[in-house]
Amino acid sequence: MVTIYESVRERLLRLGATHPLLRFAFRLQASLYGFKVSVSNGQIALSKGSRQLLLPVSHYAEVPNAVHIWDLLFATVKPVLKDAKEILDFSKPGLHRYQKSDVCLWAPGLVEEDSMDAYTASYFPKPGDVVWDAGARRCNFLFLCADGRS
Repeated sequence: MVTIYESVRERLLRLGATHPLLRFAFRLQASLYGFKVSVSNGQIALSKGSRQLLLPVSHYAEVPNAVHIWDLLFATVKPVLKDAKEILDFSKPGLHRYQKSDVCLWAPGLVEEDSMDAYTASYFPKPGDVVWDAGARRCNFLFLCADGRS
């Protein structure tokens, strides 16, 4: 069953990134959580305090999600410090360094959260173990196992 929220959300997203009504909805939602949203140079900048997240305009549908997983994103990836701001730049493909493992992985957009603790709660693969990654995400688990980091 589709909720009213989901129905409205889908209709707004279908309007496209440049539609004034969608941009107003993003700004309204973001402001309710203490964020500011701006769009320029093909990027969406989501800001709160001394932190900023950059997304390409083509990933506009990620804005509501980014608001809700803000703390998780900054806990997962090491931000770049620039002008006293912590910046996570997902506006173009690039290398991103994970906080816990210190592993640097390529991501075409928003990164996969660091789920290593959940994946290895009862067992962490040891050298010589065979690990099969089904490929449902970006294979971060496989890279972390191959690197031998927990």
